[in-house]
Amino acid sequence: MLIAAGVLAVSVTACGADNPPGTISEDDLPSSVDVDKMRRDSQAGQVVCPDVNNAEDNFLMALSENSASDRRAAVAYDLSGSHNDIISNSAWRVTHPKELLDRVEAGLDECVQAQPDVYKRFDVDGYPDALGYTEEGGRPETSYTRRILVPVDDRVVIVTSTRQGGDDFAVAPEDVLKKAIAASDEAPQA
Repeated sequence: MLIAAGVLAVSVTACGADNPPGTISEDDLPSSVDVDKMRRDSQAGQVVCPDVNNAEDNFLMALSENSASDRRAAVAYDLSGSHNDIISNSAWRVTHPKELLDRVEAGLDECVQAQPDVYKRFDVDGYPDALGYTEEGGRPETSYTRRILVPVDDRVVIVTSTRQGGDDFAVAPEDVLKKAIAASDEAPQA
């Protein structure tokens, strides 16, 4: 009986376990979407503007105790459909998440100032310390990105949605943010 319980426990915890520890699983996505492919994604939805991209690299990812590829908590799900929808999530363990996110925010401010038609900020309901922004651009078909970064205890959690041909996301970052924050507790530690 004990062996059967152990086998059952292993099979239940293995369900959807292809995602890296600390990230949302396919089971966390709305049932209305189908996943074509799951990728362990080191950048997990970064945008083009170098000011914010470099700030994320230098102040979150490079400083994170789980930045090594074998310890990285980053995943992307390519969704079925004609608009190349991707929902991605990552968690970066750092010692001063709010202060480091402020540095990323400064990079974003440079992007917004330089390209106000491409980059816009938004408030994230229920998360006053979060940094939310959008990116719109690309040719020949416009690509849309909606990205949220949230400082939590000893980490920063990032959830991003990208899509081509309109900003009607199959899964918006807000749809899975609470689950991503809960999952981030399992991100590898030093």
